[in-house]
Amino acid sequence: MRLSTHERLRSPSARSQRGLTIVELMVAMVLALAVLAGVGYVYMQGKSGFRFQDNQARLQENARLVYSILSRDLLMAGHFGCAKPAIDTNLGVSNVRITASQPLMTDDVAWLETDRNQTNRAREFDPGSVIQGYDDGSGWQVPSSIATRRLAGTDTIIIIRGGDEFRHLTGPVESETVFRIASPLPGVTTNGRVRPMVISSCSHAEIIKPTVQNNGLQFSVANTFNRNAAATGADTFGEEDTLRQADGYSALSTVTTFEPVTYFIGLARGSNGRDVPSLHRVVTVQNSSTPGSNGRWDVPDVVVEGVERLQFRYLRPDVGGALQTAAQVTAANAWAEVTGVQVDVTLVSDDDGVRTEATTQTVGGVPVTDRRLRLNTSFVIQLRNPRV
Repeated sequence: MRLSTHERLRSPSARSQRGLTIVELMVAMVLALAVLAGVGYVYMQGKSGFRFQDNQARLQENARLVYSILSRDLLMAGHFGCAKPAIDTNLGVSNVRITASQPLMTDDVAWLETDRNQTNRAREFDPGSVIQGYDDGSGWQVPSSIATRRLAGTDTIIIIRGGDEFRHLTGPVESETVFRIASPLPGVTTNGRVRPMVISSCSHAEIIKPTVQNNGLQFSVANTFNRNAAATGADTFGEEDTLRQADGYSALSTVTTFEPVTYFIGLARGSNGRDVPSLHRVVTVQNSSTPGSNGRWDVPDVVVEGVERLQFRYLRPDVGGALQTAAQVTAANAWAEVTGVQVDVTLVSDDDGVRTEATTQTVGGVPVTDRRLRLNTSFVIQLRNPRV
């Protein structure tokens, strides 16, 4: 029997083949979009949280790195072997001398001298200046190639120190110019290289620039391009090529490299390919094997990225333990009284979209509005080589 059209539509098989109505489809789409939005929100929140935590962990890691690097050098300030820089109470002069005519640079050792006058032969190392600070870089004498890299509003510090390792002499100095060690110092093995070093007994020391001989086992201060370029006569500054305290050095004496370092904040190319403020460390005395290349400043190294602010304050027990700026210490001529350094650091994330919205933060007293993450930290390092 043939069914009518109306009867066919009312049959169970026909009803089961019907599609969704517009209302049902819209309800299903709304529910699906709600589920997708929820999943997307959870994903984005998780990603944002991970991004925040990752940048926060990186800032904390960089803060620990800044502390580790700076504290290491500050603890080494004034370390020249067993002789610590001091004023000889009997003679009234420094127990550390700048010897072998011109041990450091061709025309500048005044920054190390007690009287800041390199035109005379009284080249005594100033024991009170094993650290030298500069507020916002003010008074920092540096080549323009380095000075232009420093960020304004950040401090600079020079730390005068010897190397991490030392060696004992194998015996007395020969002919007031030659001394030997039993095993080479790291990085000091190239024959003919002119290397700033410190030779030290437990009562006195001398900053020298000897020629490396015998693959780093022998050194000579004679005829090693130490003369001052301006020296013209036997009695003028820069004509002395012998160790002043040669008779006092023995197998108990030590020798190490001379490695004063400087810290400053400057821009450097970050991991994202853009310039970011970073902590720079530069060896203040360049090492060279030729007289024409002898210079005070080496090439700066970036040691920690994302360091936006660096400020130093100096602890002086003689004024009740007050923390002072470098300008205050310099005005009082009191660098010898400094026993500790407070370091204030602001670290900033390399990622410029960590926060969900721009936030105003204060960096060194200046408001900065962006989406970066910042970490302020401060620590105090007590100098372990006090001067007397």
